[in-house]
This record gives sequence, C-alpha cells and structure tokens, in this order.
Amino acid sequence: PYDDCQAIDIYGNVSDASTALSLTIDTTPPAKPVLPDLTAATDSGSSNSDNITSDATPTFTGTTETNGRVEVFIDNVSQGFATVTGTSWSYTPSANLSEGNHQITVKSIDRAGNESVLSDPLSFAIDTIAPTVPIDPPDLIAADDTGSSNSDNITRRTTPQFTGTVATDAVKAEVTIRNAIGAIVSTQVVDVTAGNWSYTPATALAAGNYTIAAKAIDSAGNISATSPALSYTIDPSISSPTITTISNDTGVPNDRITRDNTLILNGTAEANSSVEVFLDGTSIGTVAANSTGNWSLNHTATPLADRTYIATATATDAAGNTATSSNATIVVDTAVPNAPIVTSISTDTGASTTDGITSDRTLTINGTAEANSTVEIFQGVTKIGTVTTNASGVWSYDYTGTTLADGTYSFTASAIDQAANTSAPSAPFTVVIDNAAPSKPVIASITNDTATPADGITSDDRLIISGTAEANSSVDVFQGVTRIGTVTADSTGNWSLDYTGTAIAPGSYILTARSTDTAGNPSVSSDPFGLTIDTTPPTVPTAPDMVNADDSGASAIDNITNVLEPEFQGTAEANSTIRLIDDLGNEIGTGTADAAGLWRIKAVPRRKGSQSVKAIAIDKAGNISAASGETTFEIDEVAPAQPAPPDLTIASDTGASNTDNITGDDQPEFAGTAEAGSQNCAV
Repeated sequence: PYDDCQAIDIYGNVSDASTALSLTIDTTPPAKPVLPDLTAATDSGSSNSDNITSDATPTFTGTTETNGRVEVFIDNVSQGFATVTGTSWSYTPSANLSEGNHQITVKSIDRAGNESVLSDPLSFAIDTIAPTVPIDPPDLIAADDTGSSNSDNITRRTTPQFTGTVATDAVKAEVTIRNAIGAIVSTQVVDVTAGNWSYTPATALAAGNYTIAAKAIDSAGNISATSPALSYTIDPSISSPTITTISNDTGVPNDRITRDNTLILNGTAEANSSVEVFLDGTSIGTVAANSTGNWSLNHTATPLADRTYIATATATDAAGNTATSSNATIVVDTAVPNAPIVTSISTDTGASTTDGITSDRTLTINGTAEANSTVEIFQGVTKIGTVTTNASGVWSYDYTGTTLADGTYSFTASAIDQAANTSAPSAPFTVVIDNAAPSKPVIASITNDTATPADGITSDDRLIISGTAEANSSVDVFQGVTRIGTVTADSTGNWSLDYTGTAIAPGSYILTARSTDTAGNPSVSSDPFGLTIDTTPPTVPTAPDMVNADDSGASAIDNITNVLEPEFQGTAEANSTIRLIDDLGNEIGTGTADAAGLWRIKAVPRRKGSQSVKAIAIDKAGNISAASGETTFEIDEVAPAQPAPPDLTIASDTGASNTDNITGDDQPEFAGTAEAGSQNCAV
C-alpha cells in the first residue's frame, strides 16, 4: 500500500497532495547466514584454509540479505556488527583475540528488524607462539658431499641437496642460504614430513663459500628462530695442473731435456689437491699439492731409459673435481753426441772455398753437429765462442770481431747436447791467413815456338803458354786486356795454359799473366811477353852463287873449284835463316840473311865432284820458303896428269929441220898434250 498527505494552514487552505510513501510490512526473519569464512589473507601458516592463524585480529567474511545487518559472535559473545556492503559482510576484531581455539557465528538482521537464527559456528585457532627452534644445523647429504670425504661439506655439485629436522610443532621449514658476505642467495619454504625436511636449490650456486640455516614454521605460520648454520663450499671446477720442471734438468734450464735419468717432477695444482703423475699413461705416483699449490714427486728410485716420455698430471680437489695437465715432453738422454765437424770458413777466399786458406782476417767458422746442440769453438786450446746449431744441425760462429794476423791456426769444436752431454772434440780444421801478395809471375815460353826458341815468334797459331808463379797459385793469362784462360801452378810453381783450342790470327800480341795465391791475394802483372804469329812463308831466295874467290881455276864463274868448302852467296828475306841443300837432300850449310836480305854461307859438301845446291829461307816464325833454283858446282881437288913434253911447232921450228927445235923465231909457238878439260898449262 501507498500513503500520501496534504497540508492545511490556519486559514483552511489545503495543499497539493504529497508524494506517495511506499510502506512495506515485513515480519519474516532473514535466512540463516552461511558459515563465516576466515579470509585467506589472514589465515596464516602453511594453509590459507585451515582456519589456524597467527593473526590475533583476523578478518572474517560472509554474505547476508541485501541492506541487512550482521551481528558477530565469538565464543557466543557479541562482538558488534560487521561492515556490510551489498550482500557481503566483513569483520575484523578491534582487539587481539586470545590464544587458543575459538568459534565465530553470525546472524542477519533485515531492515524490518527481523533476526535470523545464528549461522553454523566456524572453529578457528589463534596461535601466535613461535615453534621450537631447530637444534641441529642442516646437513649436506653424503651423496652430494663429493670428493674424498662425504662429510667435509665441500662439493662440486652446484645444486646440492640438504636435509634437516624440526620439532613436531612445525609443519614447514624456511631454509635460507647466504653467501660469504652474508647476503641471502635463496630462501625457500619446504614441507616437513615426520619432522624431516629436504631442500635442493632450484638455481645453480656459483663457486664459493656459503652457510645454510633453517627456521621451523608451525601451522599458523609462526616462524622459529634460526637453527645453527652449516658452512659449506661449492667448488664446481678445478684449474688444470701443470708440470713445470724436472730435477735435475741438465743443459738448457726448464726445457725438460736431461742426462739425469733419476728424476724429480715438479709442478703446480690447486692448493691442497691430490696430484697423480703419469709417464706415458702409466701412474708413477701420487702427491699432495701444498697450501700454495706447489707439488713435487720423487721418482729417483726408478732410472729411466734414454728416450722421450710424455708426462701428465691429474689433480683432484677436495670437492672431487679432476683436471689433467697438458702433455709435458721429457727427454732422457745420457748418450754423448757425435763429435762435431768444422766444415768451412767464411770467407774462404782463393781458388778453393774449402781449403781453409784465405786472405780474410775476420772469419765466420761453420760446421755441423747434433741438432739443437750447443757448440763450443776453440782456437788451439782457447775457447773463442759458443753457438747453437739449428734443427738440421748446422752452425755458424761469427768470429769477425777478431782480426787475425797472417799465420796458421787450428780450430776445433765440441758439442754439448740439450741434455748437457759433451762430445769429443772435432778433428782440427787448419786455417791459413795469408794477406801477402804472391810474387810476379813469369811467362817463360810458348809451345811450339818455331824457329828461334824463346823469341816468341812462331808459325804455330795454336799454342801452349808456359811460365812460373807462386806454387799452387791460380794464373790468369791475358792477351792484351782479354783473359784467355786460367790455369793452376803446380807444387813447384810451373804452369802451362793449353790454348791450342783457339787459332790465333797472324799478328803481334802482348801476353801477360797475373797469379792469385790460394788465399786469394792477387799478384801484379807479369812482364809482357811479346808474341808474333807469322804463318806466311818467306820469299824464295835466289839460287846460290859461288863467290868468285872460291871459284878456282881458269874461270871464276864456272863453279868448278878445288876449294873443299866453297862459299856461296845470294839474297833472301831479311833476317831469315838460309839452309843450303845439296842434290841428295843434305844440308851442307846454314846462315842468316842480313837486314838487307844478303847472305853468304860457307858450304860443307858431303862429297867431291859435280853436284848441285839450292837454298831455302826460314823466317823467324819458322815458315819455310820454296827452294831456290839449283846451282851446279864441282869440287875437283885431283891434280891433272903430267902433260907431255912441249913440242916446238913445225911452223916455229925454222931452219933446215922443223924437228930440231932450233928456230930463228924469237916468239916460237910450242904445242903439247895435257889432261882433257884442263884450262891452263903453265910453260
């Protein structure tokens, strides 16, 4: 139903009717409220629905009739009215509730004042007392406590498992891990089963030192004080060990090449780690690194054979991490190296580069020895230096800083290998330092030097040139400024250059020679040697003419003579040699034409009687002319037969008788007989 009203003033005036008022008559009580609920936010502890809380002023909620009121009762005592919003209500005690168990009920009151029956009670507990503090620190489980000990709390696991215990009043445990400076690394609430808890970090822990402690949490979420802490170490890795040295490392330090076959091996590793040492994969012992990481394994009781070994070391730390070193090569070498060889010097001047004779007074000494060995070089008994061979065993010592005087030196070398074994000395290498120029060579002759020996004039255009120089020197022979050949003088200094392979054109030449001794020192040039090549025969000489003085007898031009060694004359090439040849081919005389070509030669015929003679000319080069015309001559040394007595010719025998040899002719004529051919008859 609805009601309205009008106002009437004192004058009786009536107003308009008011707005109608709606009026409801309600006598029905509200429905029984639903069970109150402890809010999850204030239902502390491990469960937000167990209605056990450490909050002494927890908040409860529920629902009610729209626009109604809700009266709250705790332990049957009214606590006042809840705050209602729409159909929801909320209530938080204004004062702390007492410790222990409680019940809460509510009733709804609608706008008409009708009251519902009480809701069912919600039992809840107020618990603000912390649970018992754990007595023991957490424990790293043995399976994750890696390394040589499963109880030293050193592990290589980065997510190790921990366990612990709490009192029976705890339902969970809060586990906290802190790093070395106390900063929280992780906090985790874990379940408790029969007083035991277990925790494994979800995130890997970095290497370092940590502590872990636990707090007990009861059902209300009260947290106990912290348990004793467990200190532990996360060590997930280990540095690789090294093998640094051996003792004794003879020879070059730290190269691990030694002649000592009873060794101590030294190295580094993680401090306090256990180091196992291996040779060629076989363990030879284990030793502990000290607090600074150094270790030393004594293997002197076992002599090692000469050879190369591969040594390694494996380190194991307290966390059980292992690491192996890189290979370390160890060479045991007790063998003495072969004696080195001094092979050469630089610069080895002269004709030979290997004879050790040089004009260079600042030397480099070269040789061979064991590869990579140290070579000591000696001059006599004095060590002059040390050098190292290359991988091929070749060495070279620079001695150029010392200027050597002329003389003979003996160099030797000894090799010291990398293990410090020393060889026997090398064979001596003799070096002769010679800076003196050799004496001037001599060109003595040519072959064939035709005609006059040693005059250098020849008709032979293919020559052998000979001379003298310093023994064993190299001789360069020059024609003018052109070197035509090189030859070596023998041990007595004689030399000959065979130049017969070259035909020399006719003409005049100057030959010289220069010698270079075995040390490479050059001489001055020899005196010039004049050479004339003449292959042209001389002109034909005239026929020999017996000189008048030797053409005895009645005629001085009949070439009949009683001179046993008559002289002939003629003309020919100037200065040529003239040979007189008889008709039997015998040389019966020789001489030389003068500068005008005139010659006069006494012949020595091989026989008497009639014969002929011709002339040939030989020039200074030995060229022979054609023969001249022949001259017939006769040598007659036999006196003629006694002529018959003279007879006065009849014509001159005047008078009565022309045979009485009485005549009146004062110039009578006589006649007679004599040897046929006689030219004159002396009367």
